[in-house]
Amino acid sequence: MAAERTPEELVQAYHQAMLHLSAEELAGLFAEDARYEFPFLTPGRPSAYESRQEIYAGFKQAWSNAPVRLDSIENIAIYHTSDPSVVIVEQNMRATVKDSNQTFVRPALLIFFTKDGFITRLRDYADMLRGVKEMGRIDALIKAINQ
Repeated sequence: MAAERTPEELVQAYHQAMLHLSAEELAGLFAEDARYEFPFLTPGRPSAYESRQEIYAGFKQAWSNAPVRLDSIENIAIYHTSDPSVVIVEQNMRATVKDSNQTFVRPALLIFFTKDGFITRLRDYADMLRGVKEMGRIDALIKAINQ
């Protein structure tokens, strides 16, 4: 039952949803009025999703034609803050570019804000440039930034 999930259990369920590329599983972890933030510039992606429904729709679209496969989430470290409902997660995501079979590791730092067994806010600081570089899309990224 969601109301019984600790922040650590939410992190584990978040990782499973990511590995399954399941927008439904992912969205189900968030409160109805949750906010999922991407503080680093990522062309083609909004700076935030403003509700559970936006989180579901955004990830469903992104994952429906993802050029990479997420293989594993490694080197996970969970840091506790003075607020027991907030945890900071450091991790590496190992992925494979589908077209080339090239593998790469993308580091990320996530800040989870939780309440009543749901994620209420998530700040996702991921190294998106590493994936763009490995997919050979630097030129497309530069073009998108300049638009």
